Amino acid sequence: MIYFIYNANGSFFGEINYFLKKLSGRDKCKLCDLSHNLIFQKKSWDDFLKELELPYSVLHINELPDSIKQLNLAYPSILLEKNDSFEELISRQDFEQIDNLSQLKQSLEAKIN
Repeated sequence: MIYFIYNANGSFFGEINYFLKKLSGRDKCKLCDLSHNLIFQKKSWDDFLKELELPYSVLHINELPDSIKQLNLAYPSILLEKNDSFEELISRQDFEQIDNLSQLKQSLEAKIN
């Protein structure tokens, strides 16, 4: 299972809070930028997810199970769960080098294979 984890809360107020932080330059989520335009999810993101060969889950930081919370990671992050353990495939720092979904796909393929 692959977990895509946003650096934002999934609630209505969490989304508004993230939007305000982003506008002020105080916080960012590169995964949010890749998957959403200002308000809606991008079709290219939907297409990207459909092409994945592994099952996946897209989570916000307020939706994380305890097993992921205890890893104390910086978000956004992409994790692979295998044999009841987690491997961070793409870290927050890695996201700084990713500018589009093609680069994200290449990075994921390199880490998974």
